[in-house]
Amino acid sequence: MIWFFKRVCVSLVMLWVVVTLVFMSINFVPGDPVELLLSQDGGAPDPATVQMIREDLGLNRPILDQYADRLGKLMSFDLGKSMVDDSSIAAEIGRRLPRTLELIGMAALISLVIGIPSGVYAALKHGGGFDRCASYVTGLAQGIPVFVLGTLMVLVFSQTFKLLPAGGFVAFSVDPGKHLLLLMMPALSIGIGLAAIVFRITRASTLEVLPLDYVRTARARGSMAGASSWRISSRTLSSR
Repeated sequence: MIWFFKRVCVSLVMLWVVVTLVFMSINFVPGDPVELLLSQDGGAPDPATVQMIREDLGLNRPILDQYADRLGKLMSFDLGKSMVDDSSIAAEIGRRLPRTLELIGMAALISLVIGIPSGVYAALKHGGGFDRCASYVTGLAQGIPVFVLGTLMVLVFSQTFKLLPAGGFVAFSVDPGKHLLLLMMPALSIGIGLAAIVFRITRASTLEVLPLDYVRTARARGSMAGASSWRISSRTLSSR
């Protein structure tokens, strides 16, 4: 319980630090966000329009008042509205969150399916060809950023061989097969890097417990049981 309380406190402090840094970057970096928003359509923005939007967003208030207002809204789970299309930011996050969680879950499943068996097998064959090759491949996979790996997968599997679609979304209720097909490449691009981490952790943990007495005893008893079973089977066959 104490550990959980400490983790919650650390998370709240980290959230406060992130919010403060984002607020400072918006307000102290040169440039006006309102003028930048209005200038996207081309041409110089109208000063009257700029002033009106600044008043509407509260950007003409003192910095400390703006900061206190942002913290108060964040504590009440009011994330505000988008400056681009005036849509609710909380609604947009809620709409995209299930897809993000699904992608993370699929990537984690891929990493476990690949990382755990290969890590155990590499530890059992420590120093062998598979161990050296897998260690090299996982080191390379950890060093490649996800966006680079994803771009390479799009180039190879979508543009060159036309095996997988480059992007898009179809609900699972509409077409389960196409939904999983569209999810495969993004999940693989994330899951490969995670699988490398799972492989290294599994390999190191397995190598750590293999020399322990209870493991050696269990393996010896398994070998003895196998040998006894083989002798019994041989006697049964010869008696027939």
